[in-house]
Amino acid sequence: MGAGGFPGRGTVVEPVTLLDFAKRAFQEGNDKDGYDYLCAHYICNEKEGEDLKSKIKWSPGLKHPVLAVRIGIGIIYAAPKDFTGDPQPVGRVKELPAAGGLGGPGGMAGGGRRGRGGAGGPGMMPGMAGGPGMAGGPGMMGPGMGGPGGSAPADGRSQIDYYTGEFGTRFLESLESRIMDGKFGDTLKDFESPPSAGAGRGGPGMGMPGMAPGGLMAPVGGAGAIGGPMGDGPPGAGGAAGAAGSSKDPKGILPGLVMLGVGSSKDWLERRAKDQTLDLLFIFEVKIAQSLKTEIVNNTTTLKLYAVQKPAEVVFTTAAINAVGVTKAREKVKDKDPVDNEVERMMNVLEKGAGDGKLPFVVTGMPALQPEHAMRRVNLITASQSAAPLAHLVEIRAFKAMRLISGQQYQDGVKGLIGPEKAETLLKTDKEADAKVALASFLPRKGRR
Repeated sequence: MGAGGFPGRGTVVEPVTLLDFAKRAFQEGNDKDGYDYLCAHYICNEKEGEDLKSKIKWSPGLKHPVLAVRIGIGIIYAAPKDFTGDPQPVGRVKELPAAGGLGGPGGMAGGGRRGRGGAGGPGMMPGMAGGPGMAGGPGMMGPGMGGPGGSAPADGRSQIDYYTGEFGTRFLESLESRIMDGKFGDTLKDFESPPSAGAGRGGPGMGMPGMAPGGLMAPVGGAGAIGGPMGDGPPGAGGAAGAAGSSKDPKGILPGLVMLGVGSSKDWLERRAKDQTLDLLFIFEVKIAQSLKTEIVNNTTTLKLYAVQKPAEVVFTTAAINAVGVTKAREKVKDKDPVDNEVERMMNVLEKGAGDGKLPFVVTGMPALQPEHAMRRVNLITASQSAAPLAHLVEIRAFKAMRLISGQQYQDGVKGLIGPEKAETLLKTDKEADAKVALASFLPRKGRR
């Protein structure tokens, strides 16, 4: 491996252009950096800026133009204070008693013992006991193999598998397939993912395979955006969750999809989503109960969807997936598996909307905007003290490419976003190296030179 190289990919030269930096950041799992570099690439190059008229898309649910709808996933983990074992999600239930001997809340029970990591039997490694759907199915990356109490994996894909089992892995597969199909935008799907992100998408080195124009919504960072104190660190969720969520920065699973971490606080995940300038936030709420009498583990997981613009509003909530309940249900003949049913319901919300006026988040072509609609959006952006200035510059540049705003209106919008001095530097040159000087304060440090 040479400078800037990646395992199995040969030597990659050090990045020079903004697009080079974007490619490397996405490969390293630094999704926000990659997206910022990509936006700067479109802003600092005249030809690419004009190409935005075909690349920019519309998300009805977000109610504004996007290069891509970017998505975060987080986990809220709640377990008894002294519980340090395997959370035993659906597909990984162990030591299930015979029918009629179930214990735990509501008569549902999972296997495993307090403080023993939920070992599946003598000689078996924690997290490796079999269960319905385990053979050849999702989640074979070896979650729970680090030992009792410290077994939670560090990478995002394996964290989802470890805490949520087949519910999480099937959801992730469905979401990734739609991202790769371009349902959330075309611009990110051809960038390479981090080699360490595991199996979920095809490609080199990746392993296994409507809104009316007047309804434009205020941008992230404006009124109603996620706020709150920023001084508190990752919450101590207890047991393995605290270890997993306490020291890892958000990491890209694939471009446009970020694992935010594991903790006990929704506010913490919201702040991370805002810091990453994401559009959508999925939160798995994992609750562990354990009978004091039988010490049997019971995992119940719910998935919720939020728009980062409006974090107080839950867009959609799945039914709760009880690991033991699903295990028992699978013993009977069913038309549809409960896990598949809930994943499908969530995908339908993304693609068709949640009803009651809630629109889908997948992208469409740009609606027939009029100049006044574009200027309304430009005014919203420039008045918002934007938390995502590069993405919003791309929006304004796209409006110019589509001839919805004049050159002077574009210049005024740039000045409103980044200030007159930086705007003057950006607007007076057609060379990327000179133009990116104006955007240096918005770029990651290593890409400023």
